[in-house]
Amino acid sequence: MFRRTIAALTIAAGSLGSISLGVTAQVVVFDNGVETTTVDDVYTSDTRLLFAMADDFTMAEDTTITGIEWSGGYFQLGGDGPIPVEDDFVIVIYADDNGSVGDPVTGFLVGNDVNRTDSGSGIPDPTQNDPPVVIFSYSATIDFDATAGVKYWLSIEGNTPGPEGNEWGWSARNAAGGNSYFTFDRPGGSPWIAIGDFQPPIEFHFTLKAATGCRVDVTSDAVVDFFDVASFQNAVASQTPAGDFNNNQEYEESDVLGFLNAFEAGCP
Repeated sequence: MFRRTIAALTIAAGSLGSISLGVTAQVVVFDNGVETTTVDDVYTSDTRLLFAMADDFTMAEDTTITGIEWSGGYFQLGGDGPIPVEDDFVIVIYADDNGSVGDPVTGFLVGNDVNRTDSGSGIPDPTQNDPPVVIFSYSATIDFDATAGVKYWLSIEGNTPGPEGNEWGWSARNAAGGNSYFTFDRPGGSPWIAIGDFQPPIEFHFTLKAATGCRVDVTSDAVVDFFDVASFQNAVASQTPAGDFNNNQEYEESDVLGFLNAFEAGCP
């Protein structure tokens, strides 16, 4: 019976093949409007150099933020050192203080627990004396309950090992009306300063995600379709977590039947 049920999944999936799995389905709930292809520059945000950048976000409704994506890269000033193989990130969420960055609300020592991919784009050094900054795309898991209508400030900071000049920078683009801040010489008391006070305003690249609460959206694209069937079929066959639908550490007929029933019901 189990084999016949798997066969039914195979027929339903057709020839779609293997699709990447998303064990926890997530959708974008906030997009700051910057893509890696539209990045104009990178700005040092690195704890080792006591520099930090911050950009604001506000949720339209109460939201548990479960994931974050961003981009950035490593300066190699003077050609010092290779790009680090491992990253070391700190993510901090601050309260708002009359339109500026306030006190920290929470922080996440993400370290190297990130997904990093080469975006295929980069920022050339204007002096042509140093290598271009290779832009990487990153994603990480966080857990933060954001209150509707409340402005928060997000800071993403690298903690780059190696020689000075090999620091990490956060991707940004020029944006009229952009609202972002920076600070330096921490914890020496430097206030947060609006970047738009001394140059054209910018926005940093980041998106925030939240769990959909719909387990049959295996591909995490906010659509329940046969791509999810194909992904679930692959998960059962390879015995990866997305295939254990009833969470009993077994891969059996009840997983397949539970998935098919939930798939037919669809997402709320």
